[in-house]
Amino acid sequence: MEKENRLEEFREFLLDRNYSERSCSHYLFSLQKFFNYLDSRKVTEINFGHIEDYNYDFFVSGRYSRSYQLQFINALSLYLEFERGVKVNLKSLRLPLSRR
Repeated sequence: MEKENRLEEFREFLLDRNYSERSCSHYLFSLQKFFNYLDSRKVTEINFGHIEDYNYDFFVSGRYSRSYQLQFINALSLYLEFERGVKVNLKSLRLPLSRR
């Protein structure tokens, strides 16, 4: 229940920064998938290793597109800024496999 409340507060944070309702919905959906992947871990326990594992399992492996990966990275970066008050650069995460 705590995560749901924080996500709703995050939605308000995004709206206050003039993000569209559609962007908010996409970001919240991406974060929900990530939090479900982490199972019972608290947001305060998230480290770069968890983010790299998720990135590999869903994006590098080719399950989702580069644009979806960028959406997730932006959502998580903003969420960590909201939650922890720090800006995190996640752009160094590995790229998905090329789909030629």
